[in-house]
Amino acid sequence: MNRFAERYGTVVLIAIAAGILIYAGAFAPVGLKLIDEVIYNAAAVSFADRGALIVENGWDRFGADALRINFLVPGPHGLASQYPPGAAVLGAPLQRLFGLQGLILLNALAAMATLFVTRAVARSAFGREDVALSAVLLLVLASFWVEYAFGIWPHSLGTLMVLIAFWAGLRGLAADPAAALRWAVLAGSVAGAGLLIRADTVLIVPALAAAAILFAPRPWSMIGAGLAGLAPFVALASWVNHYKFDRWNPLTYGLDKPGGVELSGHVPVILLVAGAFLCLAVARGLRWQPGRGPWILLAGAAAALALLVPPVRALVIAYGQGFFGLVVDAKPLPNFEPTEWNGVVYFWELPKKALGQNMPWIGCLLGAVFLPLTARERRVLILCALAAFVWTLPFILRSWHGNYGANMRYFLPLLPLLAVVGAWLWHRLADMTGAGGLVLGLGAIYAGGLAALWSVLHASGFDGAQQIMSTHVLTASAGIALAAGWGARRVPRLAIGTQFMFAIGVGLALLFAVQDIRYDRTNRQGTAIAAATFAGLPPRSVYYGRPELFPSFFARPDSHLAMPYAYRRDAAFLSEALDQGYRVYVEPEHLQQMLTLIPGSMPGPYQVSGYYLFHELLPPPRPAPDSPPPATDE
Repeated sequence: MNRFAERYGTVVLIAIAAGILIYAGAFAPVGLKLIDEVIYNAAAVSFADRGALIVENGWDRFGADALRINFLVPGPHGLASQYPPGAAVLGAPLQRLFGLQGLILLNALAAMATLFVTRAVARSAFGREDVALSAVLLLVLASFWVEYAFGIWPHSLGTLMVLIAFWAGLRGLAADPAAALRWAVLAGSVAGAGLLIRADTVLIVPALAAAAILFAPRPWSMIGAGLAGLAPFVALASWVNHYKFDRWNPLTYGLDKPGGVELSGHVPVILLVAGAFLCLAVARGLRWQPGRGPWILLAGAAAALALLVPPVRALVIAYGQGFFGLVVDAKPLPNFEPTEWNGVVYFWELPKKALGQNMPWIGCLLGAVFLPLTARERRVLILCALAAFVWTLPFILRSWHGNYGANMRYFLPLLPLLAVVGAWLWHRLADMTGAGGLVLGLGAIYAGGLAALWSVLHASGFDGAQQIMSTHVLTASAGIALAAGWGARRVPRLAIGTQFMFAIGVGLALLFAVQDIRYDRTNRQGTAIAAATFAGLPPRSVYYGRPELFPSFFARPDSHLAMPYAYRRDAAFLSEALDQGYRVYVEPEHLQQMLTLIPGSMPGPYQVSGYYLFHELLPPPRPAPDSPPPATDE
């Protein structure tokens, strides 16, 4: 395959990129999926129309909390999106030209670039064109990455920034000292720019710094150069948040509650990372290179600490539970929906999948643990492991799965790295066994048959295949891969078995990705049709309910969106809007409360599109003016 990849690899990537652009421009449904995308769209419209970071939405007129629609935060200048402004700034020109579809095109363009950067990472990591092309194909065909290439929230754009920073860090570790500093500045700058798009982009920085301590000839110079590249963007993010929220924290969402990106919610993570850096720095300073014995002693000491010190024990338990839920099996994750009789757990009506359930082939990556590695391969795998550990740590410790969605979108930036390692492992095993395409084809066919049989014979159907069967495949893949890594030289069939399980995992990942895209497309088509139907509501309208149906309202200064906040306070706001002559529309599930809390109000005509329905809320009838006394002849 290496010769094919050398001759036609670029052609294949261009064809895939062209397909992404054509689909985004001509076929992707232009609808909002959930509230997060409403906010991103609101910020982009505000910046496109007025060059402003402030979203109006009637706040200056009414000041009602319902107008915050969950994720707009009041600040010194008005309501602002809780999210960083980078996506709005970059998306504003496309928003002005193409409307809501412009934000989809922004993510599609980022996805197209991600294809080429993924190939560049694989080339730099392993120096093989077949691995580079296979990594791109794994990313496209055997992960849930493609779904976010056609979204409105900027996960695809954030993934590109993380991947470029990783690539620059990887190049810096292999470069001469002068070039290494330039690569480090680039890595820091891109990570900093990513901070203005998605706050979690900054999580790649500790991983790159740890890799510099471990592998760079001049680690502190390289770390300093990276921080020099990062610093201007951190300063800019701080200024932006001060303008929006009156806070200098570059990571804040402007909220008072702990968690999310508020540093107070991640003290254990910060302490853990700081302690790890201290240990690495001391070991590097002492030039200590422990053998197997000291590592065993260190592992034993860490285990004893975890057992004997309650805070450490609680941290280890939280990590174990979170890792299992986010990586292995999503069913135990916190959720308000009960387990169905057939064993499937639905999250907002979707059979949510952990990372390994979505991509069972990642279980085979454990086979790399015992394979003989070159120094270059070892460095790359350690860097990828550091990136994966640091990135997932805050999410795992909080078991935070991201609510609505069929997969673990917060892990999206790791998918290109997993694809690179997976492609390398596949070709490494193929070199050992001499088996390649045939095993891949047979495994993919077996995966299709396995999913079909489960869907027909098991009560849980295809949802269970995604959430139950996939867990068994993941576990089997990990077990066989570990055995193969340990004994492949003595029992070559173990290596072929790992390839076969890898191929099954790839086939299942493709089926699951298609289903995830189908879920996403169905949702967006419904909201897009409803938005087109409801765009004709009259001027001076207020809608109280689901804001995904009204993307056009943010371009209409006289119309406003509201979401339930507190019924009594919301009723006072809607009553004031009615008094000022606004037309008010309410979702059915909130209508009765408003009729009760606004005396004399009445339900008016309803609007319907597909399965979306809402009523007009009519104001109390005004008393007729006093009539003059009738005229008399006297």
